[in-house]
Amino acid sequence: MAGRIELKYLVDPATKERLLARWRPYLVAAPYTDELAMYPIMSLYFDSPSLRFYDEKLEGEALRSKVRLRGYGYDWQALDPCILEVKGKVNQRILKFRKNLGPFRPEYLHPAHWPLDDDPSAGPVRALALRHRLRPAVQVLYRRETYESPFCPGLRVAFDSQLLALEVGELMTPDKVDDIRYRCLPEDRFVFEIKSNGGLPTWILQGIHDGQVLLRSISKYVLAIEKLNLHRREMGVYA
Repeated sequence: MAGRIELKYLVDPATKERLLARWRPYLVAAPYTDELAMYPIMSLYFDSPSLRFYDEKLEGEALRSKVRLRGYGYDWQALDPCILEVKGKVNQRILKFRKNLGPFRPEYLHPAHWPLDDDPSAGPVRALALRHRLRPAVQVLYRRETYESPFCPGLRVAFDSQLLALEVGELMTPDKVDDIRYRCLPEDRFVFEIKSNGGLPTWILQGIHDGQVLLRSISKYVLAIEKLNLHRREMGVYA
């Protein structure tokens, strides 16, 4: 796992455009994006039966974990690659295990079938899955507009929109994009993320300061769990 800084903000469209206009000399569209520097992301999050990882985030624990399968599209059956990500957070530093599993297979819904035997670094991942009895918890889908800096290797700037929460196994359909039953954020808000393998350049820091953009603790996983009331089901409210 490699250490990484990840900062999150919640911004409106005007703030997004001001930041991009200011930073345009330093940024280029990330690889594999479309003409608008965008691509779709679909994540299937795993948690314990009691939603331990959800509780860790709410309680603000300095040491916490997040486990998900991730792909770039809207249909699991068509995803290639399907990527397993395990993120551990130690204060503001992110530790991530990431493995390309190849094309998605239905058996990947059960952690026991993740193909990790050939990876000597995957021992902690297998132990985490066993200790917490991990199972799929919720799906999160969104569109990401993302940029990189040719002057700062490892720096990425992303704006996420159309954030949707779906039940495990529920299929994505076009009508869900504008359906408030699935939307986790207002239409006029973006989750703005800055990711870096090291420090942040002056032009990033100055833009954040001048734009009066405030750091926020935003978890797409928590938003999705609460949008679908899955935390209440786990506590027995719907029993």
